[in-house]
Amino acid sequence: MSNHLTREHIENLTSKINYSNFERGEGNCDGVSFYSNVSDELKDKLIIRDISDKITKALCYVYMKKPYHSKLESDLCSYMHYWIGDKIYGISDSRPLFTRIMRMLYDELNGTIKNLICSPLNYGIDSDTFYKNKLLFDYSQDHGNIKIDTAGYKTCNKDYKEHIDNYIRVYKDEHSDCYGKSKNKNDCKTFFSLFKENQYDELSKFSCVPSENPKAKLEQTSVYGTEEHAQNQHFMETTEVQDSVGHHSTADGSNLGRKPS
Repeated sequence: MSNHLTREHIENLTSKINYSNFERGEGNCDGVSFYSNVSDELKDKLIIRDISDKITKALCYVYMKKPYHSKLESDLCSYMHYWIGDKIYGISDSRPLFTRIMRMLYDELNGTIKNLICSPLNYGIDSDTFYKNKLLFDYSQDHGNIKIDTAGYKTCNKDYKEHIDNYIRVYKDEHSDCYGKSKNKNDCKTFFSLFKENQYDELSKFSCVPSENPKAKLEQTSVYGTEEHAQNQHFMETTEVQDSVGHHSTADGSNLGRKPS
């Protein structure tokens, strides 16, 4: 395992890997009844026409995968929600547009069969609240990776440091708001669904040592460790000699090291 954490480690986080399934457009829409309806509706909205195919494939990906992956159902639907939402809010900051599109997508997805495919997450929210919720969801998926990555003494570059610091900052702010006096300030329902109160001590303290030259940092730490060990060894040897002198006795029982009277 690497002792220096970089952008590569960010890309290997659970959330990044799962979002990449949507990013690659792996959804197969052959035989999916809502495909043409969704595709036509999205293409009618000029502002998102360029991403309409990817959004439709994301729906098809969940539609085809969900019935066979009941264990992943809530997470899979959440990944779909936040991936699609990010695409929409990434193009337009319009809350009404976001709400209309997300409502239409959920209606089409859940209207194809009797069983509910995905319970809608909150889509009547502005972009700031959406991205805060997305970040909290991502952290709920990634903190296990981060715990492993940062165990022990690990250096990290600017990208990795900023990534985990952003997670922790938003998590701590939301925890403070939701468990403090101002409980209505943020969307605490989302926070409570993702985290338990007793996780705070762990999730608020992940860290790594910032460094763009990890080899030098590790060598410096190694040198300091060696010097400290040498100093401790010298102290122990000196103490042993003093103890030996202080407790050495003559044949008549007098201590050689005792100050003469």
